[in-house]
Amino acid sequence: MGDHERAPTTDAPASARPASSTEVAPAVGGPSLGLFAAAGRVGGPRQLAALQRVAGNHATSVAVQRAATVQRHKDNEKPLADIQGFAMPQLLAALATLEPAAARTDKVAGAFVGGPRLVAAMNAVTMKGDWKAYASATAAELGSLPIDQITDIMKYVGAPKDAKTFERGDFDGRFDAFVEPTTGLISLIFKAKVVPGGDPPPKPKEIETFKAQFKSIVESTWSGKGTVKPAYSAGLKVPSFKTQVTVLWVDGGEHLPIDLKNTTYESGEISTDLKTGERRGGMAPDAGEVKKREQYQGQPRDPVTGKITPLVSEQATAAHEFGHAIGVDHVAHGKRTEYGETQQEWDDVMGGGMKVQVVKDKAGKVLHDDFKPFERIGERWGKDFFPGALQAKNVWSAG
Repeated sequence: MGDHERAPTTDAPASARPASSTEVAPAVGGPSLGLFAAAGRVGGPRQLAALQRVAGNHATSVAVQRAATVQRHKDNEKPLADIQGFAMPQLLAALATLEPAAARTDKVAGAFVGGPRLVAAMNAVTMKGDWKAYASATAAELGSLPIDQITDIMKYVGAPKDAKTFERGDFDGRFDAFVEPTTGLISLIFKAKVVPGGDPPPKPKEIETFKAQFKSIVESTWSGKGTVKPAYSAGLKVPSFKTQVTVLWVDGGEHLPIDLKNTTYESGEISTDLKTGERRGGMAPDAGEVKKREQYQGQPRDPVTGKITPLVSEQATAAHEFGHAIGVDHVAHGKRTEYGETQQEWDDVMGGGMKVQVVKDKAGKVLHDDFKPFERIGERWGKDFFPGALQAKNVWSAG
């Protein structure tokens, strides 16, 4: 038995059917906020990076192996293969003095013998001293690594000493996180894995499109929509922190497996097994599309015509279900109409819209807060930063 969380549908009352959503083309050249920018701007060939995101490391190695010999330099492969199994600190040191020198920057050879981990380390050596540029250029490879290796690499490239990475265990297994207090950035890192299903299952092109659109719509919806801050900010370099989300597709170690199936209806949900606590997503290939949403529940009926004028908004199911995956409830959780009965509630990403916001009553009391996952990250960071008695002030809110 499981607990299910769903998005509202397009053309029926919110509680009538499973979810809906829709795809938008991936944003090109959008702004990044710091550590983790959109995956794909890697140092190696664009085709290689795209294949790593879509098909995984094994497919990447096969593709490189089948590539024309002019693309590979076997003289560079052996020295890289000899060190690729080193622990990360030793790997970085060995790469810095590796001979022949050309092997240090041969990312095709690096991907072939060591996959994303080795490519991330190679980029760190060539970009040492410019940690922001490094993190942006190597987001896909970096995000696929365990947190302790990310920490080793970020220290090597010169990230601030008080920057911290946190593992999923601090957040019920829902996501990883990075906090950079010098410029003020909280980055939520979400790793997902597609599990094709159904009869017939989605075609490879449908899966590729779903991944690109899910990533694009989730990152654009949830990143940069506000800031969070602690109740006590003395001693901080900035009074508030920007918020950012990065979605990474992985072959293993995911925060959420997503069962992708073609359906005769629009669907999307996050389910939790009440016995094991395991969460799974379920979506259709069009889960990234933005579609019209109408809310009839809770709306008055015209006394003359008898018709109900619904609330109207637009939403992508992927953005809504992502909110559930990271721990955000429906905008009117606990009420009869959880998706909301006011236009402000219906416009919320956890209602029937796309807004990431804080909903308050007329007295200023917070009724719903989409920034709670970021506040949770801030409080975890503050647990290490604020000494003794100041822990009582380690309470974060959207600001």
